[in-house]
Amino acid sequence: MQLLNLPAQGFAALGRSASLTMLGIHDYWLFVATGVLLNLTPGQDTLYILGRSIAQGRQIGVASALGISAGSVVHTLAAAL
Repeated sequence: MQLLNLPAQGFAALGRSASLTMLGIHDYWLFVATGVLLNLTPGQDTLYILGRSIAQGRQIGVASALGISAGSVVHTLAAAL
C-alpha cells in the first residue's frame, strides 16, 4: 500500500481496504502494566547508586541519588521546552 501522494481527503480516500491498526482503550491495561514494569526494572542509575553506596558509604550513595534525581528533573524540563 502506498501512503504517499494521497488526494486532499487523506486517509479517508484509501477506503476500508487500508485499515490502519491502533491500540484501543481495551489495551490500556497493557500500556499501564508495561509502564509499571519498566519503571520497576533497575537500570544503570540504580546500579551506580548501589555501587557508590557499597564502596563509599551511605552519605555518598544519597548524594549520588540526589544528583541523578536533579539531572532527571533538568532533563524533563528541557524536554518539555
